Amino acid sequence: MYSRDYAIKVDFKVFPTQFPFDTKAIFVNGDVGCKMTAHLVSGCIPIDLTDSLVTINIKESNGDVYSLVCEILDPLNGVVSIDLPH
Repeated sequence: MYSRDYAIKVDFKVFPTQFPFDTKAIFVNGDVGCKMTAHLVSGCIPIDLTDSLVTINIKESNGDVYSLVCEILDPLNGVVSIDLPH
């Protein structure tokens, strides 16, 4: 079992041209307590997440897609935490 932590930056100015967004994060069956911290920006300017709800869609290798709600860590600087289920 492994616990993996990744920090990524998502720039929404280039995101539509880079779909799907590849985080370069790899998780395998048996990983526990894995999470990603994401810094959401638009052209290197942090996105204000005050009064927002942030979700992420995750696609598994078998093609199943599910949504997770992210925890907003720093709303003014666009920082969220994504806790991945087992």
